[in-house]
Amino acid sequence: MPAHLDQAEQFARDPRYREQTNGLGIAGFVTSLIGFLSCGLFSPIGAVLSLIAIFKRPRLFAAMGLVLGILGSGWLFWILFIVGLAGALAWVGVGSNYAAMMQATSLERQLDMYQARVGQYPPTLDLLTGTKPEDLIDPWGTPYVYMMDPDGKGYSLVSAGHDRKVGTEDDAKLYHTTGGLSRSAPR
Repeated sequence: MPAHLDQAEQFARDPRYREQTNGLGIAGFVTSLIGFLSCGLFSPIGAVLSLIAIFKRPRLFAAMGLVLGILGSGWLFWILFIVGLAGALAWVGVGSNYAAMMQATSLERQLDMYQARVGQYPPTLDLLTGTKPEDLIDPWGTPYVYMMDPDGKGYSLVSAGHDRKVGTEDDAKLYHTTGGLSRSAPR
């Protein structure tokens, strides 16, 4: 065997001259990158792999994986926080209360148009033109309770709330009197 091949073989086997790789760092980087691109789904795993790999040379991929893993994990945290907050608000009924107040405000406009046209508020909500039957039902499936003031110059409009019982603390109320408008949302 020629001497130069023998030296090349020795050079290849000598750990001082071999190119070092950090497989765990590359795996952490790839996992963090996939996690970052998938809204943080695998980012925590990539961050942990990269954190372990950062103590082995070369550190470039491990460092990049750690940064991407932390950014992706933050993204995942915020997504989970927002989804959790929205779920919690929906569970306690805040979204439905808001929807009830928006529906009631729409009914208020129609009641005011009726009053402007006829001179007093209607005795029932059925007399409003342009309303569909579903417009008179609150988000919990209960009809709005409408009561005209005896003088015909004001009214009260109440959503029974998620317990579907009028007169409880979860009611959403809209009062319109000659003195102005008063809204109260459930506590």
